[in-house]
Amino acid sequence: MKTFDHDFCSIHYPENYSVDLDENQRVIIIGGEKGRVEIFRSSDFGERIHGFSSSGMEEYECKLVPKEKTRKGELEIWLFYHRDDNSTKDELRDLLTLIIPKK
Repeated sequence: MKTFDHDFCSIHYPENYSVDLDENQRVIIIGGEKGRVEIFRSSDFGERIHGFSSSGMEEYECKLVPKEKTRKGELEIWLFYHRDDNSTKDELRDLLTLIIPKK
């Protein structure tokens, strides 16, 4: 396991994932081969807008539209994965337990 530390949370994540920040340093992106998790403070955005695909094609939807949204303390957490990919969905859900919010 690796560890990533940021102003608003610490994350322990598997070796096969990477962690990056968006260009504004306000969104943590945990990326795997087939999916990703985005973590941010809602107070940094108000209501954060996500992309959408006018084509409705799943190959674009999985990159632009979160399949699940959840909260952990003051953190918003969005999960992105292909609609029918249950193993990636389960992997990303497991990562939720490894996110430790800071106060």
